[in-house]
Amino acid sequence: VNRTAILGQYLQNAMTAYTEALLPAQRITTVDPEVDFSNAKPNEVLPVVPNVALQYRCGDNIGFSYMYGILPFTAFVGRIPANAKYIYVLSDHPSRAVHSPYTNRCHLILQNLFEFLKEKYPAATVVVKRGGDLFLDYVRLGTANTTICSASSYCFWPAVSNPGTSYFPLTNLIAGADSMELAPSFGPRFHWMDEKIISNFKMVKPWTKIIDVLTGKQA
Repeated sequence: VNRTAILGQYLQNAMTAYTEALLPAQRITTVDPEVDFSNAKPNEVLPVVPNVALQYRCGDNIGFSYMYGILPFTAFVGRIPANAKYIYVLSDHPSRAVHSPYTNRCHLILQNLFEFLKEKYPAATVVVKRGGDLFLDYVRLGTANTTICSASSYCFWPAVSNPGTSYFPLTNLIAGADSMELAPSFGPRFHWMDEKIISNFKMVKPWTKIIDVLTGKQA
């Protein structure tokens, strides 16, 4: 905890070097129509780094009762700036964690997150990217004006080093922070979120009703 500022600066230096080494053709975000979602206009050039980078881990972290899970979509309302122009959701490729019995549910979950964000932020270009360059996603999470993480150690370091505003859900994965009282401070730009992580889908039947929980239509 005491060395996060120093380690974060090392990471920022690495991300700067990575960005500067990108070729001109790599300085845009591409959308794979096979797996990604996007409401970008035809021929719209998408920046590499959005205003808002939202890591939404979905794969082997769903369908079980333990520390992992997914955040309700309502957690993002009020944290994503109303004037955000580009919102990127960074998630797992469909081929990742295919051994998990619930991975195939992510398509519907992410599709509904995409529709939710489009409705809440109609002026924004929303992109859901499933897979891609992991370090480029690191750069997005580490340099976006606003970064929102899942309960994932992958997102912690770019979030804690981000010079903008970062949000991270309470979880004992990070310094035992499973409550606001126990959560350490990582500086004025890093904020803990106390929304409940949803990991057990057995509370609703059929499981697709989980969408109502995620969107706030059902408690």
